[in-house]
Amino acid sequence: MKRNLYIILICVIIGICITSGVLFIYLRIQKEKRVVVVYLKKDKKISQIILRDFEKENNLKVIEVYAKDVKHKKGIVGKLISDRGNPHADVFWTDDIESAVKLKNRGVSQSYISLNSVGIPSFFKDPQGYWSGFSARAKVILVNKKVQDKPKSVTALTEPVWRQRCVIPNPVLPSTHMQFAALFDFFGEERFNYFLSGMRNNLVAVLSSEQLCADKVASGEMDFTIVDNDIGISSIMQGKPIQMVYPDQQASQMGCLLIPNIVVLIKNSPHQANGKKLIDYLLSKETEQKLSFSDFALIPLHEGVPTPNYIPSIDKLHVMRIDLSTIAQKMNQSSQIIEDWMKQEPQE
Repeated sequence: MKRNLYIILICVIIGICITSGVLFIYLRIQKEKRVVVVYLKKDKKISQIILRDFEKENNLKVIEVYAKDVKHKKGIVGKLISDRGNPHADVFWTDDIESAVKLKNRGVSQSYISLNSVGIPSFFKDPQGYWSGFSARAKVILVNKKVQDKPKSVTALTEPVWRQRCVIPNPVLPSTHMQFAALFDFFGEERFNYFLSGMRNNLVAVLSSEQLCADKVASGEMDFTIVDNDIGISSIMQGKPIQMVYPDQQASQMGCLLIPNIVVLIKNSPHQANGKKLIDYLLSKETEQKLSFSDFALIPLHEGVPTPNYIPSIDKLHVMRIDLSTIAQKMNQSSQIIEDWMKQEPQE
């Protein structure tokens, strides 16, 4: 009798262990389903604003991997490419169009056209849906308030009236490099070289950061510079004596360059459905509104999104219409031209 009880007790214990093990595995699987992994080549402060809200609103855990934390000889993009056969990331978030285009060309990204991308201008999206832009920075002219006749175009950098009175960030910096690539595409190589020669002969100063350029203008040492709009807005809010001009706003002019955030779905990612949810969230009008009211002062790419009074709606701006995929190529092609220009001496 006792032996039978022992056998029954052992069976019960084994049953409990098996059930607990199955339950543990089930719960672990369910927990893993509530995850999305996002790789970011982006400022952490910007992404944190949005990703924490996404977690709360969707009951999902976001695992973030930032470029600076990736130990790969070719950086975060190289890591994504090397993981192509067994991806760990679900989503890639960047503001570097070169990276997005490279992932498409290397078969790392997957086409996904979110319903929330409807209304975003076509030139901010891949036509096959391999990446989409949202919430953009603008390249603006920052002018000292004492300047009476303010420059209204980026071509003012070559005008003799501004000789030795303007400064730009180093063109190797990402957003300035993208602006130069956009000008290379807009002008064509011959006119672009002429533009560079005009800047050199105008003794345009070159500094190592956008903030240093803004400070030179605020101090009155320089009359104007060209920087991202968030640098301008931050300087104005600090009470510095500067004004911001969105350049080239006449219909006959090239328009103001907008540099969007870009989001990419990774092919065969482990949490594909959650990755799509995150992309939908990033491309939503609500997210664009949050980012416009943040310290980064990003311009929504959807029309009709409420913004602070110091951020224009995209339908009120004459925007530079560029093919971002082409700009990615031009960034590569223009690198040597810019490097050579930096070494040139001005011609009197």
